[in-house]
Formats: sequence, C-alpha cells, structure tokens
Amino acid sequence: GILPVFVLDVLFYWWLFGALTATIGQLSARRQHAKLTLYRRFSHVLLASALLSAAMITWQLGALAGDPLDESWATLWVFDAFWHALYFAVLLAVCYLWSPTKSNLQYAYMDELGQEEMQNATELDDF
Repeated sequence: GILPVFVLDVLFYWWLFGALTATIGQLSARRQHAKLTLYRRFSHVLLASALLSAAMITWQLGALAGDPLDESWATLWVFDAFWHALYFAVLLAVCYLWSPTKSNLQYAYMDELGQEEMQNATELDDF
C-alpha cells in the first residue's frame, strides 16, 4: 500500500530538512552568502517536492478508497509514474544547482570571508 510509502517519505523529508536546517544555520553564522543561497534554493526544491508528494499521496488515498480498482485501471499507471517523475525532477534540480561553474572550486576549498572579516582584513591591509 500507500501508507508505507507515506511513512518513508515523512521520515526521509524530516531527516533531510533537519540536516538542511543545520547546514543553513552554520552557513548563515559563518556569513557564507554564496553557499547559503545555494542551499536555500535546494531547500525550496525539497519543499516543493514534499508538497507535491503530500498532494499525490492524498489523491492516491482518495482514488483508491473511492473507486474499485477494476473501474480505474486505466489511470493506475500514474501512481507509479509520478514517483519516478518527481525523483527525476529533484535529480535534475540538484544537477542544475551544483552544475560546474567558475566559482565551484572556491566553494570546495575555502570559506568565504564574512562581511565583518572582510572589513577587518582591508583595515589591516591599510596599516
């Protein structure tokens, strides 16, 4: 049934949003604005997929409870195809967000200076 998928989705999204919230908090505290923007966009993608997932589960529960399967056999393929399409869309969004750019090496090897640290560094250079 659909209930194990629902429970698994809830646990999966709970775990992801917990880790993502911690990461966004760390990036915000370190004033890593470029990385923070990237992770916020990723959180929007995950939020959209969670909302679509909840809508699909609700529709699926209603469709299976209301109609006998013999009458709705022609649309049952949508239930399986939706999950594949949703996860593929999330994969495409991740590929787009983390696609190679000129600044990717900067993300990987060094922390961005925060605004206050940057001002302090320029003041020290003035001496």
